[in-house]
Amino acid sequence: DLVSIEDFTAPKLNNFYVEELETDQNLKWTRETINGKTYNAAVLKKYLVFPRVAGKTEIDEASIKCMARVVSGRHPFWGYTYDNAPASAKASAISLNVSSLPSEPMGFSGAVGKFNISLSKPNDTVSVNEAVVCKVTISGSGNFSNIEAPKISCPKEFEQYEPVVTSKLNPTESGLSGSKTWEFTLVPRYGGNFNLGEVSLVYYDLASKSY
Repeated sequence: DLVSIEDFTAPKLNNFYVEELETDQNLKWTRETINGKTYNAAVLKKYLVFPRVAGKTEIDEASIKCMARVVSGRHPFWGYTYDNAPASAKASAISLNVSSLPSEPMGFSGAVGKFNISLSKPNDTVSVNEAVVCKVTISGSGNFSNIEAPKISCPKEFEQYEPVVTSKLNPTESGLSGSKTWEFTLVPRYGGNFNLGEVSLVYYDLASKSY
């Protein structure tokens, strides 16, 4: 039996964008057979990783030190006796071959997955010096960490402030999904009719293998 975990060294993931997945704080044990030997097994950590570089890369080794309850002898009346003893284990590094993407078009910042983009505003008519908030929302699934802040074609008659960013992302074993929203505050300094223009996102679609 496992008495306690004294030290756990997670693998270094320097060549990846990393999202840590939720795991149970209390270890849930299952039985697992490896090379003909049966063990108690439990999940310590889960990570969703997106490679940042093409070519051969590695997930580094992981290690653990713990205290285990081991048989120390046998009493003639009470059966086995036990002591706590230190134990350690190490997981070898894992090699991965990461495919490179096709030649990148203009505007591509590294987003890979399946995404939609939308632009919304509260109303069509505002007064001079009245702030209006425009929201750009990107939703879908993929590596949101590679999506740069979208650009709004703001007319020179408007004053534009840095956007406020909110994320509603759900990392799971099947990927990272949800949405990310940028709220741009714009203040018109002159009257008239103005067009904010369109917003766009360039991403690589894994299903169609195209940009």
